[in-house]
Amino acid sequence: MVLRTPLFYSSIYIVLFFIFLNCDSTNSPQPLEIDLPGFESTIVTPANITFTLAEDGYQDTTITFNIQANLNNQDSDFSVRYIATNQSSRSLISTNAMEQQGEFYAASFDLETSTTSITNLLIEVFIVNSNGDQTSAQIFREVVGFSNARPQMLEASNPTEVIIPTDDSTIIVPFVAKVTDADGQDNIDQVLIEFINEDGSVLVPSPNNVLLDNGLNEDVAAGDSLYTIAFTVNSSNTPNNRTAIYYAIDRAGLHSDTLSTTFNIVEGQ
Repeated sequence: MVLRTPLFYSSIYIVLFFIFLNCDSTNSPQPLEIDLPGFESTIVTPANITFTLAEDGYQDTTITFNIQANLNNQDSDFSVRYIATNQSSRSLISTNAMEQQGEFYAASFDLETSTTSITNLLIEVFIVNSNGDQTSAQIFREVVGFSNARPQMLEASNPTEVIIPTDDSTIIVPFVAKVTDADGQDNIDQVLIEFINEDGSVLVPSPNNVLLDNGLNEDVAAGDSLYTIAFTVNSSNTPNNRTAIYYAIDRAGLHSDTLSTTFNIVEGQ
């Protein structure tokens, strides 16, 4: 069996008509003729938060995030506001103007969550002048709750038999698992596959045995809870009867039950 490794896909979220770049703090480039202040720094506290069962227990909670933007060149007429979005659900958390406090602008907002939830936040601070010209800075924060439930393996499917080609052709073989998590799909860390050979030995595909839900390669659509990996079979393969074992692990390290299917590679006629 020859491994065909799917490429990882980095999602680009479009929120409120702004394209967010995946970095900790970025200033949008502006034409030289636009007179806008610049960002000396943008600070969001607290930093990334991790809840644990031992220290926090099961409870609802509210986290207050404080934003501070330090600006330079404040001679022009402008306003400053922020937008906080939940990247996991692509939903708005809060947006408001920021108040000037000396050399910097400040604001705060509350995130209502629970100790078992996982939330990826994007906070973007905008400087806008009277002509509508703008520049922005971005900050990412993550709230990681502990798992309350194991991932659930709902279905697993793959071709039960593949005939080894007698020519130079290659057969692409997809393996698909439907996986959900009661704590949210973001809580799923990995969906994996292994094979049990006829002699009982375990074959772990290398260099990768991770199924992805990214809409690339053989995966039909991103974010549909169907995780896919594809391998290839060609004339270099030898006959073997195997059992495919599917399972998932969440970010708290909890394992799902396993699902098994038949996968036989047979010699061509």
